[in-house]
Amino acid sequence: MTAQDLQPYINTRDDSPFRFLGLPTVVRSTGQTTNGAFGLVEQWAIPPGFASPYHTHRLEDEAFYVLEGEMAFVCDGKWVTAGPGTYVFGPRNIPHGCDRCGDRLREVIALSEGLRTLARSGSLRVVVSDQFVQRAVEAGLRVREYGPPLGGSVPCTVAADDDLLVARLAADLSGAMRVDLSFCDAHSVERQRMTDIPIRGDAGTVIYQESITFAKASPSNTMIARLVAVDAEGAERLLGEYTFHHTRTIPGPGGWESS
Repeated sequence: MTAQDLQPYINTRDDSPFRFLGLPTVVRSTGQTTNGAFGLVEQWAIPPGFASPYHTHRLEDEAFYVLEGEMAFVCDGKWVTAGPGTYVFGPRNIPHGCDRCGDRLREVIALSEGLRTLARSGSLRVVVSDQFVQRAVEAGLRVREYGPPLGGSVPCTVAADDDLLVARLAADLSGAMRVDLSFCDAHSVERQRMTDIPIRGDAGTVIYQESITFAKASPSNTMIARLVAVDAEGAERLLGEYTFHHTRTIPGPGGWESS
């Protein structure tokens, strides 16, 4: 079809509506009617609690425009609530979905926003993305970073005016179904484990944020971090070990009390 073949047309909600995902649906435009430019679909009467599958488009982008009510959209794991007049764009190759807001979903979104605020404050021990670190720097936060070599060690500390403390743990993550981040004391005794941390197999690095509150209160000590791959049967494989020799520079106790 050429641009000259296109013809003006109109349609309404009364023109051949059908049900898709259980919702009243009208196709406003298709690739054929717009010369391949876009397709447009309208859905309405969406009940609270409705959710579309979390999915990915490989060949096209997808956008949403909210006419009335309130919807929640998730794109690449990040939630946003949208009221009337809100436009949401979901690029191709990025997972996304939507949900009609109910009280439970609002609670979940509020909780996730609270956790995100805590992560930005540096108070959580959590795995973060490189974009998170970059945005923190752009926002003027003081970020202290360490990059211990695979199987090696690094001396480290934290200052009173540091806002975030992160470590870049290099490892071959390809083929790993699940990766845990284990924390051990100087005697290799595991003290804590973060299970099934978020990873990208092609990234080659896990960025771990230590709680800045914990770090500033910690006396001098040694901590060993381990990245461990866990298969479907629960068998473990060491991907990398990293030793941190922390020296306290903020006034306080010089060592942990013996237990």
